[in-house]
Amino acid sequence: MEADGTVHFWGFWPSYLGVFAELPLMEAMDSVAVMEVTPVPDPLFVGATPLIPAPPESELVLRRSARCLGRPRVPVYAEPQEPKQSTGRRGRPKKKRDEENQDPAPQVAAKSLFPGAAAEDDALGTGKSAKLRVKETLRAFNSHYLHLVQEEQKRAQAVIQEIAAKGAAKNKDGKKGGEGEAKEKRPSKRPDLKAITKMQENNSFLYTEKVLGPIPGIDVGDQFYSRAEMVVLGIHSHWLNGIDYMGMKYQEKKEYENFTFPMATCIVMSGIYEDDLDKADEIIYTGQGGNDLLGNHRQIGSQQLNRGNLALKNSKDNGNLIRVIRGHVAKNSYTGKIYTYDGLYKVVDDWVQKGVQGHVVYKYKLKRLEGQPSLTTTEVRFTRAEAPRKISELPGLVCDDISGGQENIPIPATNVVDDPPVPPSGITNS
Repeated sequence: MEADGTVHFWGFWPSYLGVFAELPLMEAMDSVAVMEVTPVPDPLFVGATPLIPAPPESELVLRRSARCLGRPRVPVYAEPQEPKQSTGRRGRPKKKRDEENQDPAPQVAAKSLFPGAAAEDDALGTGKSAKLRVKETLRAFNSHYLHLVQEEQKRAQAVIQEIAAKGAAKNKDGKKGGEGEAKEKRPSKRPDLKAITKMQENNSFLYTEKVLGPIPGIDVGDQFYSRAEMVVLGIHSHWLNGIDYMGMKYQEKKEYENFTFPMATCIVMSGIYEDDLDKADEIIYTGQGGNDLLGNHRQIGSQQLNRGNLALKNSKDNGNLIRVIRGHVAKNSYTGKIYTYDGLYKVVDDWVQKGVQGHVVYKYKLKRLEGQPSLTTTEVRFTRAEAPRKISELPGLVCDDISGGQENIPIPATNVVDDPPVPPSGITNS
């Protein structure tokens, strides 16, 4: 390769098979860019029409060498140049006996065809398709994540061995301990958060600013193995909170001058709040705050109208679109969950009520926009750490005992379809 970036190739290749040239600069890419090439008139294909304009008398060539094997290939066409003259051992030109003995490998300057990148939205101006940028960002995150996992395992193993060695020394002196201490030392479980920090330091996030509506390159049904992956892509910028929103700093931007802030951009439904109701195309979403995140996930306090809760309320007034992501339990994920992007919704209503546990909660009704691809996920249900101990803890309770005391055991009735729940009508006890 020359200083100006020109790559030189050697060798002949049948024009009717197309051309794949080896580009060392693309060793890091896993995918192969598919491009059109110009076929050269061939005895087997006389009168073939070129797919794209090319220089006259163009030649298609390929360098076939062992060191290039296994590298991604990019189709190219090449301009002809003067053939390189063969020389002997002492650098003297060889005598040409006939046309067949000429060197069949003229030196050419390859021109890589890189169309198609502008076919998709390229908001960052990188010259790459949105899908490719998403893939590269995830690849970078996974690389950091795996490296940090290996580092943490080595560090933890060294600490465990050190503690075990100290315990063995104490046992020789007749003292107990060591083994129990070694068992208590465990590796960190959050290398994903460390990977986020690494990418933030390297400015490797796909979108550093929050985005309203769809994210280019992310389609309905796309899945992610962790919230950290969604953070680096910008689809949901917080690894813990269920509501992602734009803060007050965004109101200074001209494109948002008619919006009220804070304003929600994305929500995650993962079964944390027991007052949530998921009916696929319609969601009853509970605001954030007041639940026991480290325990049984039940509501232990009242919520406040601030941060994400206020953002969802303002989104109803603004009428902006909100991305919805559903999280489901998955054994093949290192986080234990799979997160699926299910498209765009709008907040159509909001209210305040007492939740299942008797605390004040903020509720929001969201409806899915029509014309989107069908959902590929099921509804998200509340994940309880334990079964309800009282009838009053049942979600959607409308009647404590439909038998009116005629049975030895009360028969409660619930309604998780209507909101607010209403008791069945036309029931008589006889």
